[in-house]
Amino acid sequence: MVASGMEIAMPLPGFEPVDPSRLSRISQIKGWFRDAFSVSPNAHILVVELQCREEGCPPIETVITVLDDPCCAGKYKVHKTLKEVEWKDIGALASGEKGHAGEGHGSNEN
Repeated sequence: MVASGMEIAMPLPGFEPVDPSRLSRISQIKGWFRDAFSVSPNAHILVVELQCREEGCPPIETVITVLDDPCCAGKYKVHKTLKEVEWKDIGALASGEKGHAGEGHGSNEN
C-alpha cells in the first residue's frame, strides 16, 4: 500500500505491526547507501537485521543487499544493530575499509 509517496507496512497474519521508527531508520540507511555507492534509483536495496552466527561477531548484524545494480550488487554486512549503524559505517564500506564498519566486522560479499 502506498500513501503520499510513502510505503506503509501492512503486518502479515501472525506477525506484529512494524514500528514506524524502524521503517524510518531503514529508509535512512538505504539513503546513505545510495549516496555512498551512487546506486541507481531503480536498484532494489534490502536492509535487515539478522542474528550473527560467526565466531567473535556481535549477536546482531545489519545486512544490506543490493539487487539490480551492476556497480555494487551484493551483500554488505555491518556488525551493528540498525540503531547503531552510522553514516561512517556505510562510508567505510564504500571506501573498502574492511576493518572500519562494525569494529572490524564490516564486509562485502558479492
